[in-house]
Amino acid sequence: MIESIVITVLVIWGIKGITSWPFIFYKIADNLEVRLPSWIIKPLFGCPVCMSSVWGTYFFFYFDYIGVMNLIVFVLSVAGVNYLLHEFFYPGNSEITEEEQKK
Repeated sequence: MIESIVITVLVIWGIKGITSWPFIFYKIADNLEVRLPSWIIKPLFGCPVCMSSVWGTYFFFYFDYIGVMNLIVFVLSVAGVNYLLHEFFYPGNSEITEEEQKK
């Protein structure tokens, strides 16, 4: 299962990377950010920790794992690794501030 977590984390950061400027899909991502609400954008390509829910579930079933508890452990593990990587590479740079969350 550890290999699956590593692969999922790498795919998530790859998606985040190619939808960021100056890479290939940044124009599409910018266009979608204007048209779609943030609760759709963040799990698809906007926030690596949030992306763990959608992409983690997809890869959980792709790797043929079974069980609700295994799904929860898998998604939380992917989210945890993504959180640690985000804090390591972007320290103190949260994507949404507390003031924006309260709105």
